[in-house]
Amino acid sequence: MSAGDLEGRSLSGPQSLTGGGLQQQGSLDWVKLAGSSVNFTVDVLARMSAAGVEALTVCAAEAILSRLKLGRIGESRVQEAVLQLKAFSSMNNALWFGFGVKHVIKKLAESSEGLCCIAVCASLSEFYSTVDTARILRELFSQYNAPLNLTPALRQWTNLVEACEGALSATIFPVLIREITRLYLPDGSFGLKSRSEPAAIAKALNGLVQVSNGSLESVQFLGGADCGWIAAFAHWLLDLSVEIRDTTGETLYRPATINSSKRRDPQVVIIFGGSTTADLQLVGRIFVVPSGQSLVRGNESTQGDALSYGRVQWDCVIQDVFGAPFKAMLHGDLAILCGTALGCAARIFTSFVTDDEEIHSDKWSSIRLAWTYVNMGSHGRGFLNTVRQWLPELGQSQALMDSMEHNLSRTFEEAINEYQQAINELAASCSCFACQPSVPTHPQHQPFCQAILVETIGDLVQIASALDMKTKVLPTRCGVEGLYWKRLKDERTEECFDCVADGLLTGRNRDPLLGAEVLLSGRQIFTPSTGQSALTSSGLCFYLDTLVSISADLEQCNLVHVVPGRIEWNGNLYEDVHDFPIEPYSPLGPQYYAIPGQIETLASGPNAEDTISLDLTCDLVVQESIKRYRDKSVMAAYRMATSGGRIMVPPHRVAAKLPRSLSAPDCRGRQCAEGGSFEVFSVKGEGLMVNRGEYPPKVPILRVLRKSIPAQWIAITNSAIIPADFGEPEWYDCILQSTQCFHCLSKQVLRIRDMSETVTIVATL
Repeated sequence: MSAGDLEGRSLSGPQSLTGGGLQQQGSLDWVKLAGSSVNFTVDVLARMSAAGVEALTVCAAEAILSRLKLGRIGESRVQEAVLQLKAFSSMNNALWFGFGVKHVIKKLAESSEGLCCIAVCASLSEFYSTVDTARILRELFSQYNAPLNLTPALRQWTNLVEACEGALSATIFPVLIREITRLYLPDGSFGLKSRSEPAAIAKALNGLVQVSNGSLESVQFLGGADCGWIAAFAHWLLDLSVEIRDTTGETLYRPATINSSKRRDPQVVIIFGGSTTADLQLVGRIFVVPSGQSLVRGNESTQGDALSYGRVQWDCVIQDVFGAPFKAMLHGDLAILCGTALGCAARIFTSFVTDDEEIHSDKWSSIRLAWTYVNMGSHGRGFLNTVRQWLPELGQSQALMDSMEHNLSRTFEEAINEYQQAINELAASCSCFACQPSVPTHPQHQPFCQAILVETIGDLVQIASALDMKTKVLPTRCGVEGLYWKRLKDERTEECFDCVADGLLTGRNRDPLLGAEVLLSGRQIFTPSTGQSALTSSGLCFYLDTLVSISADLEQCNLVHVVPGRIEWNGNLYEDVHDFPIEPYSPLGPQYYAIPGQIETLASGPNAEDTISLDLTCDLVVQESIKRYRDKSVMAAYRMATSGGRIMVPPHRVAAKLPRSLSAPDCRGRQCAEGGSFEVFSVKGEGLMVNRGEYPPKVPILRVLRKSIPAQWIAITNSAIIPADFGEPEWYDCILQSTQCFHCLSKQVLRIRDMSETVTIVATL
């Protein structure tokens, strides 16, 4: 390609490069700006304060973005996106999730400068992390040579980004980013990279500003994946004609725009792959945006800065991300092997969800206790239904689907053996380094492993089965690939590696909230659960259903709601909600206690009346927290109160305890064998159990709490006997009767009693 082919045209005279960037077309009059006055109402100031954004930051952003001219269609797209933003409430409206009616973004949308601010912040954060977006804005601001006293701190730029990010998450914009960056990423091999330097991205953005306002007629960009965002921004928000080429000059993509019919030459040209400094010396209107570095596999400290690469449609998510290795698994023998592995995986999951007798061994017991995905769509036939609903691309292969369904009926041991055999055969035909040790560990274009793809599909199904989308938000390319990389371990090549215990079943204890965060936000840092019931990440808000409703239904309690926006309490914005740090059995504060009863023998179920407190009330209380790893955090818990006192029940604790408490057989009393009789110690009420010498050792404790789910929550989260001096409590297993008969329940009680000191039974039928 000649220099003449690359030359841009300016409507306001020639320009030259200084230090690798275009000279400014004039500069802002900072003296005049510093002396000007602004008119903010107290209500607007309150909104900005709630978001942590100072008035100076808003003025600074609007000043530098006043030169940006959104296209007519682009402006209407931003306005429509803001109008679609909603907020959803928690129990008794204590918390709000999303964008409320008084959110600062609603005020910004009332002016053209504010719309530009939303467009830039929200679009950048769909591709870059929140902090990287703030750094880019800071670099863009620095290009205008502002005095230090008018320069907002990085924390302020970050707060502004956080106030706007998520506004475009449910639009087609992130999907367009993915469509364009697909032209750059290699098919069928990993391509996660970090961003280019913020200064280079800011200079490129400034070039788009000049084209949008007519200072430049056209501009060209050379580089890597970052140029994908540039192309999407120019096309979707600025209404500019865009053309994407490879290094040979061949056109790869030219979307139709309102300007396409008016001009022959594109206003923005993207050249993927060209990034030499010599280009800068030849042509005056080319911006070079160097590619970021490839992320090191397993290095979580750098993966948090990975580019998101946009969002992927659910109906093609696996093929879009994993390419050729997955396509091969839809045909021939590989399709049957893949279906066998997935069907057996679904059957194995069922045993852990229902606590089958087959898993009562030292090898599996710890996995069962930590199991989190227990909803119907995460295992067995529900797993197959989730595949059909969320991953229809697997249905392209009838052989795969038939094989999956056939293997659902196997026993646990049969499923284990068939899964291992299918994975071994997939590994034998796979060309990745994990399956073929002779392949270099870190090649430039490393193919995806087909065996690990099976595990990753299992992750996708389980995460999707727990999602409740308040607004349609698609998974990020980075997030899907991140699930894969988390599963790729060096020890897979060792002879002692067990593809079920060490492969398929690892990570099944991951908090559903964090799994959804990784998939939908694209952030790669897998933070251990810290009692969070809600969090925000990259403009999205994730919150457990235990903050919204009180239920003993696993389908409800394990739902993760997702909506663009932030967490709001008392008009202020926060990053996460976590459980109260004070344990609910602490002697601090007024509390009430259960009444010890007597030993009785049960053979056909409890005959006692319901012993709940008739005046039990429940409401969600929230307090601000300042000593957390996140800057802005609140604590939440349910205050269960009676005339005798109150107990605090944290929402995350409920979500964590409930799956471990529900007993296994879903028999509904149909043709069940007689269970053995056994002695129990009855306890009246749902209050705390304090041992003052009444509780006999190794005798199961029975609570009859049929009519009150809040009472059941108290019993589940307080399955401990507390010493009279309120010392260290003795925790016991808790069984919550669900839909099974007492005969089946008694079998589990007797088994647990033989393995541990005692067990608490909460009878509900």
